[in-house]
Amino acid sequence: MKKPRIRKEPEPTTGISGQRSQPGLELAAAEPDMLRDSVQKGLSQLSEEDRPHVYSRLLTALNKAGVNLGQLLLVLGIPARTSEELTAPEIATLVRYVRLNEPTAMVALATVLSEFVTTNAEAGRASMVSRRAA
Repeated sequence: MKKPRIRKEPEPTTGISGQRSQPGLELAAAEPDMLRDSVQKGLSQLSEEDRPHVYSRLLTALNKAGVNLGQLLLVLGIPARTSEELTAPEIATLVRYVRLNEPTAMVALATVLSEFVTTNAEAGRASMVSRRAA
């Protein structure tokens, strides 16, 4: 007799920002403008040592998902030629574009984003839980 498989939800992880999040659950479905703002805020809060590593991971995830980064940067009017030249607002704009136009790439990107981005819904839930505990 076969044992029924129990589908297990992914464990919440603690990212660079120190806040808990479910990898990709809310990020892939987040409102594009809210996602852009959250990504920009999360990237801006990274240390100088972490920022190039995270940028590289984001761009690698997009490459693996089949996104033509050179063409995408051109379409968005972003003049950077290397990942070191990209700024937090430019990366956030890139993520917003991917969210709107490349849903399969967004799924791949969401796991990297979940390490340092907290959406407003997650932040609101966290504050509600802390109020209940008090």
